[in-house]
Amino acid sequence: MNAENNDETSLRLELLRLMSKKASLHEEYVELFEETRRSLLRLVALKSEYEMACKIAGKEPSHDYDEVVESLVHKYLIRKEK
Repeated sequence: MNAENNDETSLRLELLRLMSKKASLHEEYVELFEETRRSLLRLVALKSEYEMACKIAGKEPSHDYDEVVESLVHKYLIRKEK
């Protein structure tokens, strides 16, 4: 009986540890996601400034990263309606 209580206590402690770790990881995930969104907003603003500078200078802007930026914008900035 004592061994059963020890096993149960150990399992409960392990469950608490795992739940705490899960909460911590989720918090870190949310922070990183928000940091990614802020960085992406900066990237979009810089891209716009770059395109405007090219237009003013009469030069064709590079479109090397347009597809990547657009993909990231759709993934991280545009919320999908559920």
